[in-house]
Amino acid sequence: IRCEKAISYVLSAKLFPENVPIYHLEGGILAYLDNIKDDDDEKTKEEEEEENTCTFNGECYVFDHRVAVGKGCKETKNYTMCFGCRKPLSLEEIKQHYDDN
Repeated sequence: IRCEKAISYVLSAKLFPENVPIYHLEGGILAYLDNIKDDDDEKTKEEEEEENTCTFNGECYVFDHRVAVGKGCKETKNYTMCFGCRKPLSLEEIKQHYDDN
């Protein structure tokens, strides 16, 4: 579900009272994450100060081979795609359901 479509629907359907603020990331979540440096990247002092305002913590599901991305839109290694059902699986789920033998 694209945020741009969802926010348009929410606003047009008046699902929230008018006094409830609804925020929208210009360019979407991936553009936002792309502008945030990964913790492993070298940062300038200005970038470090700017990043202090970033509250994103976690991963974002994407519909391509990366499965999930984090800061800097870098692929995370916590999820993989099940080749049978095409659903994302966490490393914990893989350990639970699959045996090395």
